[in-house]
Amino acid sequence: MNKNKSKSSNGSCLMTCLKGLGIFCLLGVFLVFGWIAGLIWLIFFRKKTAPEKQKRNTILISTASIFSFIFFLYGMFFAPPTPTELTISCQEESELDIDTDYIITLDYGPEDADISSVSCDTDNISIADIERDNNDSTKFILHTKSSGTINITANSGSIESNTLTFHIVDKEQQALLEEQEKLVKELEVQENETIVEEETETVEEETETVEKETESIDEEETKTIVEKEKTVQENVGKKNQPKKLKQKLRKLKL
Repeated sequence: MNKNKSKSSNGSCLMTCLKGLGIFCLLGVFLVFGWIAGLIWLIFFRKKTAPEKQKRNTILISTASIFSFIFFLYGMFFAPPTPTELTISCQEESELDIDTDYIITLDYGPEDADISSVSCDTDNISIADIERDNNDSTKFILHTKSSGTINITANSGSIESNTLTFHIVDKEQQALLEEQEKLVKELEVQENETIVEEETETVEEETETVEKETESIDEEETKTIVEKEKTVQENVGKKNQPKKLKQKLRKLKL
């Protein structure tokens, strides 16, 4: 029952708004072009009305027609023209921060154009919305709500401005992520330096070990060579002893 009541109340509110909008549009049309209907009545239908109502109706319709014609002349010759050129800009870069207000500036031509009908819209109101600045009709306030990409365009009837594209990010979160990445890189560099130091120490230790082994091998080889030389000399000495004895005997015989 409550759901049916809410639906019926919503439907009645919608119908009331539509009726009010229709009446407002009719009043606007009548205010500008009503003098044509009044002129037609005065020419073709005034004599057909009852004599007792003719004078009163003539006065009322004539007065309304005169006011309507004045508004028509004002709109034709004195009202400010509609803009024929629209350009929007923003001092910020294409990347905006989340949950922040930014100013969109409107430039238009001609200079005396009426820009009250100019609207500025985003293509995704869930990411950001925009509204006119109450203090300056040439500025719009863009409020970012969530991360994403939006396009902003200004319109006035068939006239359309350039399009601004913004990428909205959470800069605070982005800064934290960048800081984390920086810390991770620093840790990786430290680990690499530690690994290099350990490898360098290992290489130095291995080099010292090889040098020591080489020195011990050289000493052993040197001892072996010396011993071999001694052995050769001893053997040569033994072989020369008989020759020396023979020489001595020869000398004694002589």
